[in-house]
Amino acid sequence: MSGTFWMVLGHGTPSYRHDTEESARNEAARLATVNPGETFHVLQAVAKCVKSDISWTILKRDPNTTCEIPF
Repeated sequence: MSGTFWMVLGHGTPSYRHDTEESARNEAARLATVNPGETFHVLQAVAKCVKSDISWTILKRDPNTTCEIPF
């Protein structure tokens, strides 16, 4: 999932990722209807970060070598 997404925060931890703002708003409205007096927030993912500490560099590739494990 590389694009933005939305989640609904009420009581508890949000767990469903909505693909559209409309879907999240509809879910917030549904939850508010069945939980009178409770507040539900629609949250949008605006950024992401990844720590990557492994990288590969192919130094040489013999076209006659198969990808089979040699043992």
